[in-house]
Amino acid sequence: MTRGRIKGDHEVRRAEIARAACAVILRNGLAATSLAEIAREMGYTTGVLRHYFLSKEELLFHAKNSLFDAAIDARRDGAQDLQGRDKLTSVVTAMIAVNPAAVDRYRLLAAFNGSAIGDEALMSKQHARNQENIEALSALIAELQACGLALKGLDPRMAALGLLALIDGLWEHIIMKPQDWGGDDLAALVMAHVRTTIFGELPPEAETDRRTGAPSAIPRET
Repeated sequence: MTRGRIKGDHEVRRAEIARAACAVILRNGLAATSLAEIAREMGYTTGVLRHYFLSKEELLFHAKNSLFDAAIDARRDGAQDLQGRDKLTSVVTAMIAVNPAAVDRYRLLAAFNGSAIGDEALMSKQHARNQENIEALSALIAELQACGLALKGLDPRMAALGLLALIDGLWEHIIMKPQDWGGDDLAALVMAHVRTTIFGELPPEAETDRRTGAPSAIPRET
């Protein structure tokens, strides 16, 4: 008696196809990638791929999400035993960590965003993903507010949006030439933003000026 396909088998095969798609897209670029090319990567026919994905765009969306979901799970695991500001710090520094896997993730995101322009359904799906990220960070910021560890008058959702905009904007530069950017420097830049705009801490030089009564240094125009 032949065993019917079960859901677990289906998801495993979709994951395999997604990994192959990632490899092809990152090697050849999105424009030179087709379902036929992905099928050849796996030794399949395009008919097999179309059983699991209706289009290249759907496959790209799934492939990109599979990489980001794994990174999100890793960030969650890394922060689960942390409390207070340390928890948000852990999440944020993980989001700006510059390594080959992260560069691949954001290159795929850039490819997907370009592909989704003009496709209302794909744009809607990515918008929903963006909202999930905003809400997750909003919840962390709201927790800090409840404990008195973040600025009281802050709008958590807008703070999360600003933080994500900063990180995503930095990644736009990183993916072009990763070797030009030091991960530690970028993490320090983002955390300086977090400390001042979310935690409400004064920059070190401002704190010194406040204690001594000396005027803050203001750069002159040249």
